Amino acid sequence: AVAASGADALSLYKAHRSDIDLVLLDVAQPERQGISVLSGIMELNPRERVIALATMDTTPLARTALAIGALNFIIRPLVPQRALAKIQAALRSPHPHPTEAL
Repeated sequence: AVAASGADALSLYKAHRSDIDLVLLDVAQPERQGISVLSGIMELNPRERVIALATMDTTPLARTALAIGALNFIIRPLVPQRALAKIQAALRSPHPHPTEAL
């Protein structure tokens, strides 16, 4: 599902979290909403698989996301093969833990 706002994203997560295998989260939302959503997800499930999406000018937000609990981050514009590799690695991870971005 795609959320229209940070509040919508957290509501969608709460409603469907048992069906979610991976969250792709844009951390570059206005007013740090992406970071707030990530914090909310980690409060609900500290082991949720989350990959943060960022742009080159929002890389510090992506690093903050890693500190909060995201598994990895993808810089946009994304390279499909790299993005797919990160997504596949996250889905294979039985016990998510922070990793360095490629």
